[in-house]
Amino acid sequence: GVSSNLLDAVARLAERGGHYGAGIDIRVKWAALRPEPEIDTVEFQFSRQAVEVLDAAARHLRSQGPDPDQHLIADIVHLDAEYLESFRGRAVIMADLGGKPTALYTVFSEADQDKVLKAFKAGIVIEVDGDIVHKGRRRELRNPVNVRLLGNGQT
Repeated sequence: GVSSNLLDAVARLAERGGHYGAGIDIRVKWAALRPEPEIDTVEFQFSRQAVEVLDAAARHLRSQGPDPDQHLIADIVHLDAEYLESFRGRAVIMADLGGKPTALYTVFSEADQDKVLKAFKAGIVIEVDGDIVHKGRRRELRNPVNVRLLGNGQT
């Protein structure tokens, strides 16, 4: 796979242009310890003009990747339950991400469900930590931990 860090590194090398400002050539050959595939050597060439494309590709990969260990202040805007008594942890929270209100789908642990239900009923803001993951056009908060009620219901 290709990572955003690899794209950034190749872009910086191509930007500097090698020895004569002509970009860079990268050749990849299989290690002697591994069985050789049908293709012996692969060669890639990147001109200085490729820097803009490589930078855009790196930004795109970063925007699609997870954002681990995020600390959020959020409102609980929806519980996935026909009746509040049947709430089993699935919820939608609204948090400010980069200056923009963003809905995050999440599943709270059984230990946190009473706090989440209390916050939803009373309109209390919560504090929560977790990993934000992109799933198509929506975002999810995975592994929600350290759930705390802020304001009147602080616990």
